[in-house]
Amino acid sequence: MAFNSIIYSSHEIIKASFLLHFCAETDKLRFSLSNRDHLMAKKNKKNKRSRIISDKRTAARPANDTLPELSQHQLLGLTLIVVCIYYGYSFLSNGFYQHDEAGHFVNMRTFWHDPKIILGIWAKPGYKLLFVIPSLLGPHFILFYNALIAGLTCFFTYKLCEKAGCKTPLFAFILLAFQPFWFQLAFRNYSETVSALILVLFLYMHYVDRKWIAALLLSYIVLTRQELYVFLGLYGLYLLLNKKFIPMLLLAVFPLLNHLWGWAVTGDPLFLYNQIFGTLETIQSAYPSMGFFHYFRMSLVIFGALALIYYLVYLGQLIFYKQRVEWFVFLAFTLFFLEYCVFQNKLIQIGPSGAGNLRYMNVVSPFIAILGAMALERLPDMKSRSKLLILLIPFSILALIYMRFKHNNLAYIPQDDYTPLLLVLIVVFSVFLLNKKRQILYFLIAASAVFTVLTLKPMQRSAEDRVMYEAVEWAKQNKSDSHPILASHTLFYYFWGKTRHDFPEGAAVIDQDAVNQAEIGTQIFWDSHYSYRPNLRSGQVPHTYFLERENEFRMLRQPFLSADRRFGLFVFEKIAVTDSMRLNE
Repeated sequence: MAFNSIIYSSHEIIKASFLLHFCAETDKLRFSLSNRDHLMAKKNKKNKRSRIISDKRTAARPANDTLPELSQHQLLGLTLIVVCIYYGYSFLSNGFYQHDEAGHFVNMRTFWHDPKIILGIWAKPGYKLLFVIPSLLGPHFILFYNALIAGLTCFFTYKLCEKAGCKTPLFAFILLAFQPFWFQLAFRNYSETVSALILVLFLYMHYVDRKWIAALLLSYIVLTRQELYVFLGLYGLYLLLNKKFIPMLLLAVFPLLNHLWGWAVTGDPLFLYNQIFGTLETIQSAYPSMGFFHYFRMSLVIFGALALIYYLVYLGQLIFYKQRVEWFVFLAFTLFFLEYCVFQNKLIQIGPSGAGNLRYMNVVSPFIAILGAMALERLPDMKSRSKLLILLIPFSILALIYMRFKHNNLAYIPQDDYTPLLLVLIVVFSVFLLNKKRQILYFLIAASAVFTVLTLKPMQRSAEDRVMYEAVEWAKQNKSDSHPILASHTLFYYFWGKTRHDFPEGAAVIDQDAVNQAEIGTQIFWDSHYSYRPNLRSGQVPHTYFLERENEFRMLRQPFLSADRRFGLFVFEKIAVTDSMRLNE
């Protein structure tokens, strides 16, 4: 009986323990479930808040506001179309922007007779080395070759814009391809276009972390534009601070090779120094400075309303909205632009003025296009854009006061033209009216086409060009190349299709030594533009020198004169050698 009682008691204790354990586990499970429900509710609340924020952001950006990315083939096809447009335009605009484009072609061909001819600041060896072989195919092929380089610059501007983080690189392509001065000079013989391409490739290689290639490209580009030595120094400092010592050393490669080549052919151990600073002094005395604000005033002519206004929008975004700055692209454009403004300063002469030549800005045209594209990409996400007016309103007023003028592609003409102001206002309004990227794309395409038609005027041959063509045709008919020739005008050789080395009896530019040493029978084609420039060259001979010596020179025909009588060309023949000439020799 006692044993049964013990067994019963033990059974009850075990049962009670089991019940207590079950209740404890149940409470623990209930607490766990409650805690899980609490965490899930908290998470759902957070997700709901995230969805609300996301919905707000989506509301700020219109639905389907994306642009399809161009495939490689599509981008190449678009590039080819632009190249064909540039080349086709060359037949409508068959005059010269400046005679340098003819001079550069003759210089390229002369290389094959005298390689050292491409050394020097004007000749720009880095530029000429890329052209001496294509030049053998003639001037029309060079037009296409230049157009191809301009098109490839648009292509790599797209690629650079993409690498810089912009999702709408097509905007940059369009903003570059149809900039007024870029379009106008795309097919012409100037170093600015190829310099722009190399500079874009330099930054592209920097962004893809190929610093050694970037360094070599920047090292090469100073052989095409000497003012880019500033960029060389700044990038060298950047590489030094980032301990990229090998790329930093590579920056010296091409300037050193250029110097060694020049030293070898001239015997001057300071060749590069003397080329830069000697030429600088000559240019400063020969060409006037246009004033610090010259390029500001002409910026609409150079870059056009689209690129310029959207660059100002980019400035407004970084100043007033604290947007991220793409420093390398921003500094490439801004420093180069300001550098040339300093060169034009009249108070203190610093650097080469170049008479405020507008084409120099084409070197950085790709970068203002990229900055404009970045500004446009951000526009649809900007709810409020009113702060941009802080820049856009003053600029519009300045455009009304200082930019309503006609121009001749070199400088402004003091005659009112309100077309630039109208285009500025259209683009300013677009900043506040366009809310979708597709709208922006369609506007860019339409505005580029309309603005190009309104502002672009094909360049026709000037009165001087026509006189030179007529003179060369006369010389061909009269077989002047059977005589030794003295001629200084670039177009004389360009229209004849010969370098000085190609004339069977020889040819040379006109100066006192050449006149004294000329053989009897030498024909002298003296022009009023290039044959007498005492500020640039010593030993210049005025036309009166020949007219006053009738016993030594005879005039072969009446002078060739332009219709406005501002340009003339005299043709003389040397008929005797006098004692005074022998004394001068």
